[in-house]
Amino acid sequence: MQPADNKSATYPQQIALFVTLALGFVVTILWITNVGLQAVESEIIPLLAKAALPTLSFTALAIFLRFLRWHYLLRVWRIKIPIRESLIIFLSGLVMIVTPLYIGEITKAFLLKDRYGARLRETSALVVFERLWDVTAVLFLLALTSSVTSQQLAFSVVIITSLVGAILIIRRYVTSPALIRLFHPSPLLICFLLSLASWTFASATLYAVAESNLNLIQSIQLYSSSTLLGALSLVPAGLGVTGSSLIYQLQEAGLPTQKAVTAVIVLRSLTVWASVIVGSLSLYYGVRYWGWFRKLSSINHFDDIADEYEETIPHHIRARLLDRKLAPIIHELRNTDRAAMIGLDLGSGQGWYLQKMLGEGFKMVGADAAWGQLAAASRSIRANHLAPIMTVSNALSLPFASESYDFVYCINVMHHIEDRNDQSQAFDEIARILKPRGYFFLHEINVTNPLFRIYMGYVFPLIKIIDTGAEEWLLPHELADVKSLSLRETHYFTFLPDFTPKVIYKFLIGLESWLEQSSWRIYSAHYMSVFNKPHLNSPADAATQRSLAQPTAPA
Repeated sequence: MQPADNKSATYPQQIALFVTLALGFVVTILWITNVGLQAVESEIIPLLAKAALPTLSFTALAIFLRFLRWHYLLRVWRIKIPIRESLIIFLSGLVMIVTPLYIGEITKAFLLKDRYGARLRETSALVVFERLWDVTAVLFLLALTSSVTSQQLAFSVVIITSLVGAILIIRRYVTSPALIRLFHPSPLLICFLLSLASWTFASATLYAVAESNLNLIQSIQLYSSSTLLGALSLVPAGLGVTGSSLIYQLQEAGLPTQKAVTAVIVLRSLTVWASVIVGSLSLYYGVRYWGWFRKLSSINHFDDIADEYEETIPHHIRARLLDRKLAPIIHELRNTDRAAMIGLDLGSGQGWYLQKMLGEGFKMVGADAAWGQLAAASRSIRANHLAPIMTVSNALSLPFASESYDFVYCINVMHHIEDRNDQSQAFDEIARILKPRGYFFLHEINVTNPLFRIYMGYVFPLIKIIDTGAEEWLLPHELADVKSLSLRETHYFTFLPDFTPKVIYKFLIGLESWLEQSSWRIYSAHYMSVFNKPHLNSPADAATQRSLAQPTAPA
C-alpha cells in the first residue's frame, strides 16, 4: 500500500475516539456542574497524588494479564508471532476499548492480517472469545462478591451457565482443528483464570481511589456491576452509564456526592483514558516504525541481534553453562574407540561452544543459518589463534555429504524451528550426515515445569532478545518418537535462573547439585539427550538410510 493508505486506515479509530471523547467530556461536565467546580477542584489533586500510583499499577497488571491471554490464544490457535510484536499489536487494540463491548479491538485482527497474513476470520474469532471470557469473569466476580437480591444472583448464575452450555455445545459439534484445540479443558481453564485475575486487578482500581470508604469485596462488586451495566448499554466504553452508575453506588455506600464524582473522574482517567493513550502511542509506533500497513520482507532474527547477543546472558552464567553442556559431550567422545573424529556444531551462534571444542583438540565445523552470528563467531575464535571452518546452512537441508560426521551437537537451537514437521526433517538431516553409530547430542531448554514454561514463553522473550515467544519447545519424553535416531539417555541439569546474581550464585550451587540428583531433576532448566545413529544390519535399515541420504552440495 501507499503511505496515503496508512493514514486512511486509522480514520475509523480517529472518528470513534473523537465521538467518545466528546461524549465523555459532556457527561463529566454535567456531573461537575451538579456538585460544583470548586468542590471537585479541591478534591481531585490530593486524590490523584494519593491514588495515581496504585491505580496505574493495578491497571497495568490487568492489561498485562489480558495480553497473556491474547498471546496464549494465538499460540493455541497456532498463530506464531514474536511476543514483542504481539504486545504492540495488543496494546494498539486498546485504542478501541472506547467501542461497545470493546469489539473495536478487532483492529488487532486487521493488524495481524496486514503484517503476518493471518486469516481475518480466525483472528476475529479470537477477539470474540476474549470478550466472552471478559463477560464470564465479570459475572463470576459479581456472583461471588454480591450481596444483592436472589433474583439478581440467579440472573448471574443463569448467564454463566448459559455461556458454559454454549461452550459445551460448540465443542460437541465443532469441526475446525483450531477450535477443537481452543475448547480443550486446559485452554478453557487458563483463559478463565487469566480473565478472572485481570478483572480482579481492574476492580482493585476502585479500591485504590475510594479513600478507604470501601473494602476490596465492595470495590469488586461495585466495579463489576457498573462495568456490566455499561457493557449492556452498548455505549462506547460505557460512557455516561458506567461512570454514573458507579457514582450512584458510591453515594449509597456513604460517599458524599462530590467525593463520589471526584473518585469516578480519577478512576476513569487512570484506567480507560490511560489505556487509550497507551493504545494510541502503540498504534503510532506500529505504523511509524514497523509499517504494519505494508508487507515486509522477512528478516533473520539472529542476524538482527548478532551485535547484541553476547550481552544477553551474564558472563558468569554463560561460563558455567559452557562447561556444564560440553563436559558430558567431551567425556562421552573420549571414551569411544574412534580416532580423528570430526564433529559439527549445528547452530554455532557466536561460537562459544565451537571455540571450546577446537581448544580441546577436536576437528570441528561450525554451521549456522545466520550470517551475522557466524561473522561474530569467526572474529572471536580467530582472535584466540584458532582457525574455524564455518558455513552458512539451514538445518532442514544441510550442505554435507551423507555419513560424513562422527558426531553432531545442537545447543538450544531446535526449539527455534517453529514447526513440528520441520523439526522432524532436521532430525532426519542430522541422521543422514552421521556415520553409523555416530552421536547426536541435543541440548534443549526443559519446559516440563509449567511455571518455567510460562517464564520462557511469555516473560523471557520480553526481557531478553534471544527468543521471540514463537518457539516450539521439545519436551524430553517426546524424543523417544524420533524415528531416524535411537535415543540412548537424557541428562537433566541446572536449576538456577539466568538472572541469579553472581554474589549469591556460588552459595546455591550445592542446592542445585542436590536437585540434579533427586527425583525433582525432571524439572531442571536444561537437559541433554544423547542419540546414536543405528548401525545398518539389515536390508530394511539400509533402505531407510538410502531414503534419508539425499544428494547435497559439498561443504
